[in-house]
Amino acid sequence: MPAIRQALRQQPKLSNSSRIYLAGGIVWAMTTLTRPCEKEQNIARPKEERVSSFTRLRAEDINTFYNNATRSRKTLFEPNLSSCTPEQLTKVQAEIKKVQEKFPDKDLIAGAGILKAFSEELNFANKDSIFFARYAIEALPIGYLIGRLEKQSG
Repeated sequence: MPAIRQALRQQPKLSNSSRIYLAGGIVWAMTTLTRPCEKEQNIARPKEERVSSFTRLRAEDINTFYNNATRSRKTLFEPNLSSCTPEQLTKVQAEIKKVQEKFPDKDLIAGAGILKAFSEELNFANKDSIFFARYAIEALPIGYLIGRLEKQSG
């Protein structure tokens, strides 16, 4: 919490954003286990000629994930799959298995705690939108390369 508070003091705009974009392994695990059948929202960006995919989250998803990770591993890995289409079901079950393989209990608990701390400090409950950016890991190197190419050609 002190490190988060210090970062917020140094960059107060972080607190004022009405939209939150989350990325990374623990967010992928949380999204997989709390919103397994949620359709991704595709946002086209005309200038960039690409489409970005996001899964909409709520602050209570973080609380659910934290509670399940710290109290009930069985509940954590048995999310409600009733809204899945048959095509989604196979993919979602494979994703859940990947989460189980990649994250030992202690890492899930630690990650859930970090997400909960961010949610509380940044007041996610009062934000307009919270999104999981599934392909954000690809965005950083691509953005860097585009920036470098623009500088060279500009």
